[in-house]
Amino acid sequence: MNRPQWPLTPEAAALPSQPSVTLPITDTLFAVNPDFALPYTLQWNLSVGQSLGTRQAVTLSYVGSAARRLTTNQRLNQQIASTGARPNPNFASVNFITNGPASDYHAFQAQYQRRLSHGFQALVNYTWSHAIDEVSNEVDQGILERGNASFDVRHNFSTALTYDIPKLKGVPVITQLLSGWSIDSTMFAFSGQPIDIKTFSQIIHDDGSFVTVRPDLLAGQPLWVKDPAAPGGRRINVAAFADPPLDANGNPLRQGTLGRNVVRLPGIYQVNLALRRHFKLTERWNLQIKAEAFNLLNHPMFSYDGYPTNYFHTGNTSFGRPTATLNNASNIGGSGALSSLYQIGGPRSLQFSAKVSF
Repeated sequence: MNRPQWPLTPEAAALPSQPSVTLPITDTLFAVNPDFALPYTLQWNLSVGQSLGTRQAVTLSYVGSAARRLTTNQRLNQQIASTGARPNPNFASVNFITNGPASDYHAFQAQYQRRLSHGFQALVNYTWSHAIDEVSNEVDQGILERGNASFDVRHNFSTALTYDIPKLKGVPVITQLLSGWSIDSTMFAFSGQPIDIKTFSQIIHDDGSFVTVRPDLLAGQPLWVKDPAAPGGRRINVAAFADPPLDANGNPLRQGTLGRNVVRLPGIYQVNLALRRHFKLTERWNLQIKAEAFNLLNHPMFSYDGYPTNYFHTGNTSFGRPTATLNNASNIGGSGALSSLYQIGGPRSLQFSAKVSF
């Protein structure tokens, strides 16, 4: 290997020749703010616990966090609708990565815990929370708008219960068959997440950045209406919205009056139940049989995730209607990551299993 000789000659220290650039550049460019800084998060919490006897306890907590200098991908230098020209004609669209968004989270949490006593144990959790940000992911581009986070869930309740059925007394055969069983139950209930209602229109600013336009919210109209033809029996009310005023070229003159993530989806709840029994076959070998029911009440729940449900425009007959059952929605894992049978919102499903341990 040839090693350079020191000190370097002017020829060896010269920068390599740069390729020539022909303007205008027609391909989309990707740029990073030279002053880009690492995001950071602050977290804090306070908890108070109280024992209720020797086997029960209650815990109350406050949890907060604040994230700053989060990353956003802004698309700049787009064609301005009124002129058809770009702010800088030498370049096409520019995806500009920079700091900008911030987020805040505050939550009150309550937990009740009961250790196994008289065959019964329980864990009950309730959370009230509020998540606020300007954008909830790094995929959506456009002007930052502070509001409810896309994953904001105000009320969240869950419980897990186990009960060992007492040993029965009476006829030996019946006692042997019906004794030793246990019941397990899990229950979930939480309020719906926001859905951001949009139109297909955009407003292009002088720097080529854009904002996706939301419709106007009409006073006196309910956001949800009953509709026997819609899955679940109701849908978002199309009569509650209207397009903002347009110019002579059909471009919106302003942002709609509907705020970001104002509309809330229906709440979600589900009950699962399991019945199990343990058999001691020998000193070393054990058998457990178990029957489980997921969504015991067979309560259908639906997803309103993404296009075309949340896009308001004339002729979109799918606006405000659910697109799939909740367990098959992309945000629940229905894309193949997990079996839809065991996700919240699917039809009632039964599972039988046997486990041998030694």
